[in-house]
Amino acid sequence: IMPTYSQKVGVRIREMRVECSYTQSTIAAILGITQEQYSRYEAGIATLTILHIALLAAWYKCDYNRILAV
Repeated sequence: IMPTYSQKVGVRIREMRVECSYTQSTIAAILGITQEQYSRYEAGIATLTILHIALLAAWYKCDYNRILAV
């Protein structure tokens, strides 16, 4: 079974988080959500909101395409 787009984005944001040695709780706090909700993003169960994409891009100092171009 092919992964969904949300699952691919989830893998990307997990890789970015781990590369910077952040916990899910840290990133969740930055986004103003629970760790459980952030975990759903990484698992591809939930789809990132536009606001959260923008916040992640600002936090990681990257273009949003790095998050979305999978």
